[in-house]
Amino acid sequence: MVVSTIGSLDGFTITRELKDFIKDGIVRAVSKTTGWILTEGVDVGFVKVMGDACHQYGYPFPCIGIASWGKLKHRQKLEFTDRELNRERVAYISYQRDNDSIIEPTESDDGDRFEFYQLETHHTHFLLIDDGITGRGANGDSGFRKHFEDHISNYLKVPIVVVLLQGGLETLRQIVGYLSRDIPVISVYESGGMAFLLKAFYQHLIKKQTAISVAVDGDRDSEVCRCGTDFTKIHLCPELEDEIRGIFYDYKDTEVAETLAIFEKITPLLDEITFYDKDIEFDAAILKSLTSLGKSDYGLRSQLDLSLRWDRLDVARDILKTYDTNSNEDQFVLSLTLFNAIINNRTKFVEFLLNEGANIDDCQGNIEFLFSENVPPHFIRLLEKHSDYEVGYNTPIFVEHIDQLTNFVMGKWYMAQTGCEADPFYEMMLLNCFLLRKDMACIMWSKTEDPVRAGLAAMLLLYNLRSCSAYAIGTDEKISILDTYKKFEELTVGTVNEAYKEDPRACMVDLKSRWKRFNDSTLLNI
Repeated sequence: MVVSTIGSLDGFTITRELKDFIKDGIVRAVSKTTGWILTEGVDVGFVKVMGDACHQYGYPFPCIGIASWGKLKHRQKLEFTDRELNRERVAYISYQRDNDSIIEPTESDDGDRFEFYQLETHHTHFLLIDDGITGRGANGDSGFRKHFEDHISNYLKVPIVVVLLQGGLETLRQIVGYLSRDIPVISVYESGGMAFLLKAFYQHLIKKQTAISVAVDGDRDSEVCRCGTDFTKIHLCPELEDEIRGIFYDYKDTEVAETLAIFEKITPLLDEITFYDKDIEFDAAILKSLTSLGKSDYGLRSQLDLSLRWDRLDVARDILKTYDTNSNEDQFVLSLTLFNAIINNRTKFVEFLLNEGANIDDCQGNIEFLFSENVPPHFIRLLEKHSDYEVGYNTPIFVEHIDQLTNFVMGKWYMAQTGCEADPFYEMMLLNCFLLRKDMACIMWSKTEDPVRAGLAAMLLLYNLRSCSAYAIGTDEKISILDTYKKFEELTVGTVNEAYKEDPRACMVDLKSRWKRFNDSTLLNI
């Protein structure tokens, strides 16, 4: 995921509380998705805040500054032979805005009066865009940034979310572009400036629509009654011009008129803006803005993957409400998400996805991939000692290795043979017992075809696992094994007691039944 920040550079002022709230939320969001941050790259405004955050948290992600070469101070200090820069961090890019003509280097009219910027040194990378103009008129960075973000979103299929803080007329022009390209925008209206104006305009339109709806309440065929939050037929409020002049007191009449014209243009798109008001954590707001776009943008798989990375089950529930999960395509996506949820030990997600119809068989078929990553050291030591598994970098763990280990731990009378019981939940339960994932193992147990048999097998495995050599199982692991064993003892005995109360005769028949996996021993023998 990419978070792209836009807004005011000069005169940027927000409260420390809001600044830290937004900064920390962006850092959490990008860190969870191994994403990027894009800024203007200069040492002012919220750009400086994000650069400082990158430094404060130890550079956990790329923070990329896209800056206009013609607006930078001391450009000559960045120039090398043939304009070769430090290529590990900085790229110089000559950007031609007009495809029909070559732009020659020039000085803008206000080149001497313009306040040039310094680069924010804590960014990890810089793209310096030279459109041949120096001073206020140099804005090749905005055109290049649009193409760069479009490439990330459309070609690389990486989600982008834009965060707006304050801002002015130029920022409003950018917002039009983002909304027209279906890139979600979060407007932090408490930061002031254009972010505040957008929220004020939106609230006015809501009130205006409500008033019109009430006025025509008796006419159910009225266009206004049918349009919901479609503001296309509602005129701009006369008070908006006063609001603009109150916030941007130095705007010329032409700038006020352009602002009003853009507001009218984006009126139908205002529902696509998330107006942030601190009712939830900012990283959650970023996630919801991405997942609220519907199927046509990033698809069910990407949206569920984002909610899983954030560990936000509430968002995943909202996402699935907009999809027909009975289709084969969406069922496949649910199974892929279940696969990832099991890998990451997200028990609540696993329960939810199983209830939604995700197929555990798809995960069982990829068992070598499922447990080849993030495997605890004790499990590797057990495999190395009691199976044909050879430890090596990224060496896959196959079903045969797990079967060999299971046979050893269970004893000679047990026969581990994948598929002989045709119950994938049983296999997954045993695997999670090996990995000491108590909660995940219990979920799998609850879905098994015969919970008494499954519970007895889990208890035996855990009981024998504690007796393994100290080389394989340490003190901490033995404590966890005992805790998991007691849980399965409680579940299994409880299940037998309930069955006996309901029908003692049938319960005893089941306990005397023979189990092929245990060399045809009865459950009572086991």
